[in-house]
Amino acid sequence: MVLTLLLSAYKLCRFFAMSGPRPDAERLAVPGPDGGGGASQWWVAGSRRPRELSPGASTEVQGALERALPELQQALSALKQAVSVRALGAGLTEVFQLVEEAWLLPAMGREVAQGLCDAIRLDGGLDLLLRLLQAPELETRVQAARLLEQILVAENRDRVARIGLGVILNLAKEREPVELARSVAGILEHMFKHSEETCQKLVTAGGLDAVLYWCRRTDQALLRHCALALANCALHGGQAAQRRMVEKRAAEWLFPLAFSKEDELLRLHACLAVAVLATNKEVEREVERSGTLDLVEPLVASLDPGRFARCMVDASDTSQGRAPDDLQRLVPLLDSSRLEAQCIGAFYLCAEAAIKSLQGKTKVFSDIGAIQSLKRLVSYSTNGTTSALAKRALRLLGEEVPRRILPSVPSWKEAEVQTWLQQIGFSQYCENFRVEPHGVAGWQSEQAHPRGPRGL
Repeated sequence: MVLTLLLSAYKLCRFFAMSGPRPDAERLAVPGPDGGGGASQWWVAGSRRPRELSPGASTEVQGALERALPELQQALSALKQAVSVRALGAGLTEVFQLVEEAWLLPAMGREVAQGLCDAIRLDGGLDLLLRLLQAPELETRVQAARLLEQILVAENRDRVARIGLGVILNLAKEREPVELARSVAGILEHMFKHSEETCQKLVTAGGLDAVLYWCRRTDQALLRHCALALANCALHGGQAAQRRMVEKRAAEWLFPLAFSKEDELLRLHACLAVAVLATNKEVEREVERSGTLDLVEPLVASLDPGRFARCMVDASDTSQGRAPDDLQRLVPLLDSSRLEAQCIGAFYLCAEAAIKSLQGKTKVFSDIGAIQSLKRLVSYSTNGTTSALAKRALRLLGEEVPRRILPSVPSWKEAEVQTWLQQIGFSQYCENFRVEPHGVAGWQSEQAHPRGPRGL
């Protein structure tokens, strides 16, 4: 008990030492709903426009890096000089704790962790980890894999894709123990995001087989990694990888994961994977026959995206939400003809909107084109769950929520017509369709301007 308390106190001191204010800069604080510091009930849907990060955010990040990098360099130096299994384990644990604490920093965690991950690669730490993954001692391989999983930002994925795929695939063949499998599944989860080419290499060389094998296990953390790995494979691998997944019965393996009663995150990730597979018309019928698709909409309707967002923030590997490139992969789901894809896509983006509003990074949704897709769902979706999620996401982002447009065009009123014109890019004609006391302005305008909106 005493040892546990001491360890907890040590980690708290390390956390505040990294995130504490510099003498010449104020601590970064994201205002809560009451305008004060903190983030109380930041997850609730609201119409108030979220606050952006303070101008000193980059200074805060730089300050955190200036405090963490010397300690990281010292830990890496000790790790490089370590010879015994015990010394290697101590060095790997020290670096792991530094990176984990960086990811958990509120608002600026991604930027600080990115800086540490880059430093590890540039200092030769990434190449060292790939060598340690081939060590004869199981304990060393387990700890090296756990650290590698934490540092696989985009540039580090590039490096692993160039020189380390074989090492990862050899490690995946071991299958046991669960501690190793958990980290290797997490590594594959990240590497499936690298590129379509890398994804297909992993699929054909045994990476997909390993993930599907682990789907039969009962360890919840391992199964989460498996579900996300399959989702990333479907999102990033292209149609060839999706066909291969269906051939290997991935949709069927996803059924028990999506049906799990113990872990809502696991169920959602599994539903995301199968919904993405169903958007491929070539394999859509096979995916439907698995029965897993039938679980998607009822699950999403039963869950709160705010609670899901809180669960993500509380976990070190998802505390910063999805990166912009990952978010962009979800946008096509909103425009899919499949209800399941629209529903799960709206849920994930609603949860991400809650996280990004806390971080002051809501602009990313405009950059990736998600705003218009969410507005189309609000206007046209006939599914109440999907429409409600899209509305909630727009409110969290501080965006205007459009009117619902009836599917029967002859029933449209003035507001529906103007909303439709705005959404198809003809806002300049809205005034022409304004109803006047003695008729429709659009008809009068048409008589005066034959090239007006009738020609649309």
